[in-house]
Amino acid sequence: MGNPINKKKMRRVIVQVALAVVVFVSGVGAFYGLAALRKPPPMTETPEAKLRVEVRRVQPEEIPVTISGFGSVRSLDTVVVTPQVAGMVVEIHPNLEQGAVIQKDEMLFRIEARDYEIAKAQAATKGAQMRAAIALLKKQYENDQSRVDTLKRIRDLGEIEFGRDKELFEKHQVGTEAMLHMSEVNFNQADDAFDMVVNAIGLYPLRIQEA
Repeated sequence: MGNPINKKKMRRVIVQVALAVVVFVSGVGAFYGLAALRKPPPMTETPEAKLRVEVRRVQPEEIPVTISGFGSVRSLDTVVVTPQVAGMVVEIHPNLEQGAVIQKDEMLFRIEARDYEIAKAQAATKGAQMRAAIALLKKQYENDQSRVDTLKRIRDLGEIEFGRDKELFEKHQVGTEAMLHMSEVNFNQADDAFDMVVNAIGLYPLRIQEA
């Protein structure tokens, strides 16, 4: 014989399980029953929304655009200003710096002119001296041209005298050897003086042009 307490517990468990199954089946049946009774919502057509549009004619135009930022600004063109003469800079344009605007024909800087003024004065003095030298050369040129005929006559007379003294001494034994030698010296000096003036006259134009 089994234990009567265990049998009671067994029956109690079976009854509880049976009740749980009945409740579950009833719930499922009620869910499907309610679902079958519910009617689907009616189908309706949703009208398409209308958009309000405004039409405008497009015209091209230029609009300045301002861009802000940070960076380094560099000139498009760079000019190196170099003086043609050397010297100390004694004056500078007050706006002579990077980025400044200087108007056309304005003086950028001034170089000390004292050395060049002294050189100019020296050149002027030398020019005056050379002009005086040219004037003297022209005067000497005129004088030598006027002396040519005189020196030529003196040379010709000396040549005639020397020839006569030589003939008298050699053919007729008139005079002395010393007198003949002196006559020859006089002729040679006159001839040299004539040649020197002729040569000087030929050089005067070159000397004047050089001066």
